[in-house]
Amino acid sequence: MSEKISEFISEAKELAKDQRFAESADSFREAFSILPTDPVALRELASVMLELGEVETALGLLADSTDPDQPDVATLRQIATLLRGQNRPDEAADFMICALTHDQENQELLEETRSLLEEVGREAELFPGDAPSA
Repeated sequence: MSEKISEFISEAKELAKDQRFAESADSFREAFSILPTDPVALRELASVMLELGEVETALGLLADSTDPDQPDVATLRQIATLLRGQNRPDEAADFMICALTHDQENQELLEETRSLLEEVGREAELFPGDAPSA
């Protein structure tokens, strides 16, 4: 990320913190004019949208910030958490499974995923080869 983008993002976050949302949006626009798909800027804007109660917008921004070939596990977990909060556990489970495929050694992530899959009745998806046969 360029230094200029970082400056615009920092400014946007400070303005949002002061509830100067129109000016914050302008700073984000400046950052996006330099690099329209900057994942850090998208995640920061998602945080501001969450503060405004715009959960669906935040989810879209987080999804846009995720590289499908090399997704950021923390972002996938954040999306899953938001989806759970929106009473969309099946969708959350899909994101957790994706996160786990990219960080298989993370025991906390494994347990969180296992718990969510049990909650939605999809525990067999965690270790498909170990699932009992019908």
